[in-house]
Amino acid sequence: MKSSSSVLGIGAMLAAGLFWGGSGTISRFAPAAALDQPLALAWTRLFFGGVMLGAAALAVRRRGVFLAARAAFLAGICTAMNQTGFFMSMDVLGVALSTMLVIGSSLVMAGVLGCFLGEVPSRLWWFAALLGIAGSCLAAAPGSAGAPFQLKGLLWGFLGGLGYALLGLNLKLLGRRGLGPLESNGAALLWGAALMLPLLWKSDMSWLATARGMASALALGFFPTAVPYFFFALALARITVGQSYTIGLLEPLTAGLLGLFFLGETVTAVQAAGMALEFACMALTGWDALHKR
Repeated sequence: MKSSSSVLGIGAMLAAGLFWGGSGTISRFAPAAALDQPLALAWTRLFFGGVMLGAAALAVRRRGVFLAARAAFLAGICTAMNQTGFFMSMDVLGVALSTMLVIGSSLVMAGVLGCFLGEVPSRLWWFAALLGIAGSCLAAAPGSAGAPFQLKGLLWGFLGGLGYALLGLNLKLLGRRGLGPLESNGAALLWGAALMLPLLWKSDMSWLATARGMASALALGFFPTAVPYFFFALALARITVGQSYTIGLLEPLTAGLLGLFFLGETVTAVQAAGMALEFACMALTGWDALHKR
């Protein structure tokens, strides 16, 4: 039973990473007016993803009180931090670099935060996490045609990583309180969108009224938001927080490959070696999840 539950958790987290990895690429197909407003894109993603998951939660369980949960509000704060940091960092550093930075910085944070839930990481996990961090640093190393590191982009990336790590902790707590993946993530995304509204007071959202803008918003809300957040909560109910985040390295791998093949970004030998280390991190973490008591 333990093994089958872990397999389901690993599979769910792999699916989450795969869908998450497409967020930066999908956002690049939004109208030009949206691309100049990373915070507007982040808010659009949260709002439409939250509406989709919230509607599904109401349709399945017909519960409308989950938005009042204190943990859901805290998860919303974390979601807003994560999305704001990620999109602002992406605006400075590019898709691949910002994704690597956010994910890499969240690995150690997730391992430490898991200890507060009684999920003490094993030595194998820490070794895998070190490989993942090293891989993220190498994969994010700027190439000759890549965007150079900038302090502003780094700080935004660390904020996104902190929000991501804290989000997992709060989603785990929501699951322990009896909220399913649809409810917990619907609440987190909608609270996050509500908290980000003050940041949009200077934003021009008229692009949402166009066919391309609405199609992009719906695509962002569904594929790299509603679907992977559902799988994320599903995974957290079956494997530890730390294991979820290291297996979630499939996200930067996916983002890097999509950036390479669809956005014209280049990958150097150093960056390729970093991606190989991230893959090794995921493999070791999967082994750890299947064999840890």
